[in-house]
Amino acid sequence: MPKSERSIRTITIGPQTCALLEEHRKRFAVRWSEEGLLFPNQLGGPHRENSLLERAVRPAARAAGLERVTWHQLRHILGSVLHDTGVPAKIGQQQVGHATVETTPNFYTHAIPDTHRRAIESLEEALFPVVPKCSQVGDGAREAKVVIH
Repeated sequence: MPKSERSIRTITIGPQTCALLEEHRKRFAVRWSEEGLLFPNQLGGPHRENSLLERAVRPAARAAGLERVTWHQLRHILGSVLHDTGVPAKIGQQQVGHATVETTPNFYTHAIPDTHRRAIESLEEALFPVVPKCSQVGDGAREAKVVIH
């Protein structure tokens, strides 16, 4: 149930998601409810919030290598990934469903570890475009060697 009338909004999905949902609809056409629910319960009605989380979301999250997730954590993940992939803040705000654009970056975006490395690599490329590339060779247990390419 939405928190407010403003919480009811249209969310854009991409062509891959659309195709996957259409395939899902075809596979489960017998169980499709008159309400048009994408994932109805066994009686054709809506799932309870906690039931959907336990039966569908958490197993999918585990399969993706994530720890135990909550609905709120999924909003943080969405905000962080949108920010990390360069989505404009206003679009991120609308996707996550915040009233103000400041809420999303201030409270719902978190640095993804690989992003720090990519940021420094981009900075180095901008500052030192002619310096040869290098990489570390080694297994970490012994001394790492730097190789210039």
